[in-house]
Amino acid sequence: METVIVERRFEEEVTKEMLDALAEGAASCLELHNVTWKASYIARDRKSMLCFYEAPDAESVRQSQKLAGFPVSRVYMADGYTPPSQ
Repeated sequence: METVIVERRFEEEVTKEMLDALAEGAASCLELHNVTWKASYIARDRKSMLCFYEAPDAESVRQSQKLAGFPVSRVYMADGYTPPSQ
């Protein structure tokens, strides 16, 4: 499985209730494409967001997001990085 990151941008500030509603509606779409949500971080201005998924590939995440009706600005695969100990 791969780590896939989704960047989202919103026209208006999103609320916790809006995000909860999106997440609730997405569960079956993610499962259908073998995608597992790992974490999300929302910017303090509440207009942009990064979401981390585990999936077979970026296209699986794109398809799950499209099916769920999520706004997507960019989708890409990523590798972890840990700096050397000092």
